Amino acid sequence: MLTRRPGVLEELTCDRHALPTQRTTNTAGDVPLFDFRFLELKKILMKAGQPIKLPDGNQFLLFCDDQIEMPLIMHRGRQALQGTIIAYRRFLDEVERTWHGASISLELGLASSDFVQSLSLFGRVTEAREWMMRKNPFPPEGNVEEWVRDAAAFLKKFGSGSSRSLALSALSKDELVLHPRRVNIPRNFWTLTEGGLLVNSKTLPADVVEALQHNEFELAPCNRVIASACNLCGESYLACACSRLLDGATPEPELRFAFPYWRYAPKSFILEEPLAGGPPAMRP
Repeated sequence: MLTRRPGVLEELTCDRHALPTQRTTNTAGDVPLFDFRFLELKKILMKAGQPIKLPDGNQFLLFCDDQIEMPLIMHRGRQALQGTIIAYRRFLDEVERTWHGASISLELGLASSDFVQSLSLFGRVTEAREWMMRKNPFPPEGNVEEWVRDAAAFLKKFGSGSSRSLALSALSKDELVLHPRRVNIPRNFWTLTEGGLLVNSKTLPADVVEALQHNEFELAPCNRVIASACNLCGESYLACACSRLLDGATPEPELRFAFPYWRYAPKSFILEEPLAGGPPAMRP
């Protein structure tokens, strides 16, 4: 998805800024939320001397699925944008090797004095990597018409965009970006007990019950990362430069259950091993 909308360059206080696709509120106000796996790209940028700013008060969420949800990364200029593209190429190389079968959504934005242009991408990591390895994964300043024709030819091999699929129905396009639409379960539908998470099936809509019976999707937990210690440097993994993908770090996150959600029944998980303080047992 390629968009162009009004924007003011002066609103960006740095060359590269990460904007979350999800937010929540608490007693302190607005809380920006990021996928915990985004930290790996942030660390690649750190190692390359390419800082990225995150909003204050942000929190990291650990989803139990194989969909990596990256934030919108906004840039003040094309030099910063190119640095992010190079970092993404390294990131996708490592993800393809380490988390085989994962899918990813990512957004790149470029601000000018008149408008903001953004490119939103959703697909399997293998396909996203192929796109990012192109000479111009983001529209160039000139020959935009030629870029659009090349992009259309690239997408044509995936078939008609009008064909119905679970992947398309699982996308949210509300913010003019493409990202997984994880459907949170209303608070009055579930109860957290010592034995696990209980969901009252009698209160679920009929179409949800039918989909569950056909194993189309299932209950999954989302955890909030309270803290995470790095085994390599001893510092907080949320702030240090050590990387699980690049350095073999094995962070030990302290987790707190946040909420349950529906996910499409996956064939594999990104997390190969249990994490300390992991999700509660699911008991529908």
